[in-house]
Formats: sequence, C-alpha cells, structure tokens
Amino acid sequence: MTTANTANESKSNLLLGTLIGGAAGALIALLLAPKSGRELRSDLMDAMQTLQTKGQELMAACKEKASETVEAVREQGSQLADKAHDMTDRVAEASHQVIDRAADVTQDKVEKAQSAGHRALDNAQSTSHKAIDQADRAVGSTASKQ
Repeated sequence: MTTANTANESKSNLLLGTLIGGAAGALIALLLAPKSGRELRSDLMDAMQTLQTKGQELMAACKEKASETVEAVREQGSQLADKAHDMTDRVAEASHQVIDRAADVTQDKVEKAQSAGHRALDNAQSTSHKAIDQADRAVGSTASKQ
C-alpha cells in the first residue's frame, strides 16, 4: 500500500511540476514575444484560463485520490477491528476452557481428598472401637481376677 501511495505521490508531483514549468514557460514566451498590448493581454488571459483549468483538474484528481485513500484506510481499520474482535473471542474461549479444566481437576482432587478423609475416619473409628473393646476385655479380666 505504501509503494502505491509513493508512486501516486511521485506522479502528482511530476504533474504539478510540469504544469508550473509549462505555465512559467508560456508566460516568459508571451512576455518576450513582440506583440501588441491587446494581443499580449489576450494571450495572458488564455494562458491563465488554461492554467486555471489544469489546476482545477489537478485539484479534482487530488480530491479523488484522497477520497480513495480515506476509503482504503477505513476498510483496513474495519478489518483490523474485526480481527481484534475475533482474537478477543478466541482468547476468551481458550480462557473459559482452561478455567473449566482447572475446575474439573480441582473437583477430582477434592473428591479424592474427601474419599481419603472418609477412609481415614472409618479406619480411626474401627481402631477406636477395637481399642475400646480391648480396654473392656482388659477391665473385665482384671475384675474377674479380683
């Protein structure tokens, strides 16, 4: 895109230089030519009208190029905005997936810890019952000896 803009700028500068050079050459030729005042004024008016017409054409071409450039920038800006929205959506979706996976892993670990806690509690309860039973037997055998 920048190469095309540079080429267009170069063409515009060349056209402007040509117009200015042509106008200057025509003015010099008119001033140095041996003509009457009326003929000279008429030729100057013709040259001014030609220069004015060329200037208007150049201005119209510049406006058209500027309009095309604005439209191209607008389209590229819109495309960049669309890409940014798409990227944001993708990042958000990936984040949701990571969070969901982390929640699943955490839930699994919580369930395993809960299960291990229940087993430990059951083992402690069983061990406690066995200890109480042994204590009861020990107390019972000590009481029967007396």
